[in-house]
Amino acid sequence: MSIEGNLLKDENILAECKDRDFRFYATNKRVLKYKKGGLLNPEILHDISYNEITGISLEIKRGSIEAVVLGTVILISGIGVYYFGDLIGIYLNNFLTMLLSIVLIACGIAAILAGTLYKRGRFQFKGPGLLSNKEEAEIWRLKEVEKEDVRNFVSIVREELVKREERMYR
Repeated sequence: MSIEGNLLKDENILAECKDRDFRFYATNKRVLKYKKGGLLNPEILHDISYNEITGISLEIKRGSIEAVVLGTVILISGIGVYYFGDLIGIYLNNFLTMLLSIVLIACGIAAILAGTLYKRGRFQFKGPGLLSNKEEAEIWRLKEVEKEDVRNFVSIVREELVKREERMYR
């Protein structure tokens, strides 16, 4: 079934964006998180009413400890190959030993830089029930999205939240 088959009567899609695994849809009634089913995979649909959303936050995580550790190991390996290649049983001619060590050192430095400079942003829907447990918070998190897609999507969701607020105070 497509997303259209999951819409309510008089419900229209206003915006959409795709993260790593799911498509998010902002409609005039709610927000949907959808993954089309396949031969071996089930169709997955989560929905949340605008009444349950109090806001959307941009969370930026800096750095990747895994990349820094991996880069350090590769860097040390490159230095080790250069200085101790003969001792540890790497019998290559001098040119190949030098080339291998330079490649390892360069890759190690690149991984360390990537790990320290890398920024990862994600949008998190906020609301009283949305952050009650980790699983629910994870469901309503947009990860690894295209910048333009998410900008439009978040803008539409925020507009719908403002409309909801205006209707509540009339």
